[in-house]
Amino acid sequence: MEDHVQDVIGLMDHLEIKKANILGASMGSYVAQGVAIAVPERVEKLILVVAKAFGKTSSSASS
Repeated sequence: MEDHVQDVIGLMDHLEIKKANILGASMGSYVAQGVAIAVPERVEKLILVVAKAFGKTSSSASS
C-alpha cells in the first residue's frame, strides 16, 4: 500500500501539484487516507467513497 501512496505523492511532485482534493473509492480510499496521513499539508479535501479504514473484507462486500 505504501508504494501506491508514494506513487500518488510522486505524481503530484512531477506535475507540480502543491495541494489537491483527493478522492479514493474502495481500495483507493486506503491510498487516499495514506496520502492524507503522509502529507496532510498537500490535501485540500479528502473524499472517501465506499471507504473502510481497516479490515479483512472488501468495503463493497455484502454482509
